[in-house]
Amino acid sequence: MLQQAVATFEQVNRLDLVAKCVGQLKRTLERLANWDELAAVAQQSLKLHQTYGDSSRLAQDYRYLAAAALQQQQGTEAKQLAQQALDHLATDPEDQLWQGLYLLTLAKAERLLGNLEEAIAQLKTAYDLGDQGVPRLFVSVLEELRDIYLTQKQYLAAFQLKLTRLSVEQQYGIRAFVGAGRLRPKREDAEKLIEQRGATPTTEDIAPEIRSSGRQQDLDQLLQRVGDTEHRLIVVCGYSGVGKSSLVVAGLVPALKQRAIGFRNNLPVLVRIYGDWAEAVGRQLGCGSWLFWVCC
Repeated sequence: MLQQAVATFEQVNRLDLVAKCVGQLKRTLERLANWDELAAVAQQSLKLHQTYGDSSRLAQDYRYLAAAALQQQQGTEAKQLAQQALDHLATDPEDQLWQGLYLLTLAKAERLLGNLEEAIAQLKTAYDLGDQGVPRLFVSVLEELRDIYLTQKQYLAAFQLKLTRLSVEQQYGIRAFVGAGRLRPKREDAEKLIEQRGATPTTEDIAPEIRSSGRQQDLDQLLQRVGDTEHRLIVVCGYSGVGKSSLVVAGLVPALKQRAIGFRNNLPVLVRIYGDWAEAVGRQLGCGSWLFWVCC
């Protein structure tokens, strides 16, 4: 149907409409791994967007061409195209949500050419951007970087990336259970939100595992104590692995962000420094009357 729509717009000489709807066609072809047709459509789209598009759409065209070149083992061409995509993206500061995808594409091209250090540098830049509400892309960055570390026998770094991936998958509901890992607040996929409501996520929610594991009562008791003016210091203690950190990080912190206590707004600050933690809290808050300390 997308191809029919493009053909119809071409017949009536509405190239401006072709330029708008061809993006969905390219995404579909990439998901179908139809690389030859993707390259042809991206080339056509590139010419159209030079007249009817903007920097963002031109960046997308070059990225799709780079992806097709990667599948054809054309490392030099893929690298050039990916770099062109990043150059166009840099001129549109409001459209940086997918920057990690462009960096990942460039990193794959560098790896194909045998430039592992350059590939690692691009992946680290993408890693530093965080998930940006697009977890599957971030997971792809983590997996690519982890795979390179494994080939270099950097097993500790690879293991740490695996833990990060598990945590991200838990937050977005991609993975139902993280084992002994620390739970994180639930977050929503920005890509799905944009498709559904044209908005990006702005808040974090309590992880559903808190309720399903029977810890909702503990969370309610903590919130009650926070609202009680008698308690200035609350200590959560227990054996290692019982879920102290998960209760605070995935339950208490997002709950406090979502509600006010009396006439007071909350500013929860999480600190994991076991040296001079009082100074660390002071630097982040400046002042404050509530401190939550998770004992190990």
